[in-house]
Amino acid sequence: MVSPIVHAQTYSGFDKFTDNIKLFFSFGDNKVKLALEIGEKEVDSAAENVKLGNKDQARKNLDSASNKLNIVQSKITSEATEELKEQVKEVEKSIMVV
Repeated sequence: MVSPIVHAQTYSGFDKFTDNIKLFFSFGDNKVKLALEIGEKEVDSAAENVKLGNKDQARKNLDSASNKLNIVQSKITSEATEELKEQVKEVEKSIMVV
């Protein structure tokens, strides 16, 4: 059984599944906003997974965040996408340090 504390800190399982279903059925600005939110959750989870020593899962989180970034890039300006790219880069750097 997963500890509620760890589950709250990492983004996986049912929450990820639910968000991906919502993303699939969303359109326009709502899709962009949801993709950004999911990307942020993935980046935050990657950072937490690094702290927990789960580098493989952190990499999966970052890959997923990058996929969400592709959705965002196809719909909005480069300014918002650059912010998410920087967040991903910061976590990637922390993975290399640990």
